[in-house]
Amino acid sequence: MSEEKIEVEEGKKKGLNLRQYAPIIEKFQKLSPETREKLGLKSLKDVFLTETNAENRMKIVKVNGIKAIYDACGATSVEVGAGEEDGYELITLNMGDNRHRPYLKMVNPSTQEIHIEGVHPDCKTIKAALEWRNKTPDKPVELT
Repeated sequence: MSEEKIEVEEGKKKGLNLRQYAPIIEKFQKLSPETREKLGLKSLKDVFLTETNAENRMKIVKVNGIKAIYDACGATSVEVGAGEEDGYELITLNMGDNRHRPYLKMVNPSTQEIHIEGVHPDCKTIKAALEWRNKTPDKPVELT
């Protein structure tokens, strides 16, 4: 049995159909061109952008890493936070339509988990993105 066939079978055992399975495997780049074509996949960016299910997108990010998604979507850093904005970064991603859309990248200080959220296209700074996200210019109250 070929290595690709074994990987597909392992993916099926995890409850993934072929379309969900292909982007999630760590060896995505090693799939033969024929297998990729059969699955309708050209690149990690194609896979990520054509997946409409948020849970599956999360799996794609988890297995491939956020850096791979950033690279695939042409991430550009607009501003890196410092001081009160430490742990935040404003980035832009090309989501397949050649428009670089702004996203607020946040690092959870407790778990170091990275999370990104789309923000309004007019947001050009971390401060503006936080104000848009929180719907107020006031700083959030710290919970104890």
